[in-house]
Amino acid sequence: MFTKLVKTFAFVLICSMAHAQSQINMGFYNGKISIEGELRQVITDFEIENNKIIGEYTYDINKGKLTNCRLDGNKLSCDWIEPKNIRGKLTAIFNSNFSEFIGIWFLSDDTYGGSWTGQTKIK
Repeated sequence: MFTKLVKTFAFVLICSMAHAQSQINMGFYNGKISIEGELRQVITDFEIENNKIIGEYTYDINKGKLTNCRLDGNKLSCDWIEPKNIRGKLTAIFNSNFSEFIGIWFLSDDTYGGSWTGQTKIK
């Protein structure tokens, strides 16, 4: 009985995670990122890999990766990393159909970095 309960719980948990992850529009979000008080164009690309949300982003000539992403409702939290081991955190809130987000980013020492937004077209 206990084994069946554990298997049922695991199945429900996996299905719930897959449903939540599928709500994010995989692909490109065009937006703005605030760096040292200046708004710059940023392209954020979300994907699902091995049942996890990951991403990449580009602003100016800089590129980075989003890892350890966690989706709770419409709130996404990720770690970001750029070359030379520059890292931090992103917290983004999506609208109801996940076509846009408003976020903030921090450096690894929890210093506030700025805003981060994105918008995509729903297919």
